[in-house]
Amino acid sequence: MKFAATLLAAATAAPAQLIIGGADANDGQFPWQVTLKRATGSHFCGGSIIKNNVVMCAAHCKQSTNTFTAGAGSAKLTGQRQVLNIAQQIPHPSYDAQRIDWDYMVIKTANNFTFDDYVKPIALVAPLTAELPNKTACRTSGYGYSQYINGNPGVIASTLQWTDTECITNAVCRQTWLFQTLTSRQQCCDYPGATSCMGDSGGPLTFFQDGTEVLLGNVSWGHSKCSTNGYPAAYSRNADPTANAWIRTNAGL
Repeated sequence: MKFAATLLAAATAAPAQLIIGGADANDGQFPWQVTLKRATGSHFCGGSIIKNNVVMCAAHCKQSTNTFTAGAGSAKLTGQRQVLNIAQQIPHPSYDAQRIDWDYMVIKTANNFTFDDYVKPIALVAPLTAELPNKTACRTSGYGYSQYINGNPGVIASTLQWTDTECITNAVCRQTWLFQTLTSRQQCCDYPGATSCMGDSGGPLTFFQDGTEVLLGNVSWGHSKCSTNGYPAAYSRNADPTANAWIRTNAGL
């Protein structure tokens, strides 16, 4: 999760890396969730399977080489049932690291995931011109830090964490993030006592569209101290029509 500077709010926003105030997930509960790990085995970002060889992620998770893996199939960070090498990273060409806008990346794996009870894709949200109604029920998950102690993050979660959250409008989000630019490519969420944090970046934000759980967004940025007190977290909004078309084209959906 990234963090962007905001002066009046006396806080910083930055790339997100964890679920604070979440609950342990069970195997198969979030079968689209992946952990991205470096060659050293360290987790650095999350992602969502949207096709048998495609993971949706955030551009700020891009690595300098493709020498990392995507693991899926277990709620435990270690012991993933399927681990694939990476063939290609496709960050959005308009990604703006300063404003943390257009924070989209399509990752292609070297081989295909085999779909079963523990590894399944999630459908990409259909394009939406209008924002969701304020306080629409959503949820997010990730292997990021699950606590913040004395101003410092704790440890990466050993078990996948998840939490319900509420999607809010940009107008409501701006009431806190006064100097953070918000666009149609960003979806803010706020929920008492829970938020994304470091290590959750690139992971899923979902909601139900016409009765089906779909991938609405990808963990993007939030409060630099992973605050759960009135600082909404932001996700790259896959429902933006232009971004949605780009994702579908590059993912081959």
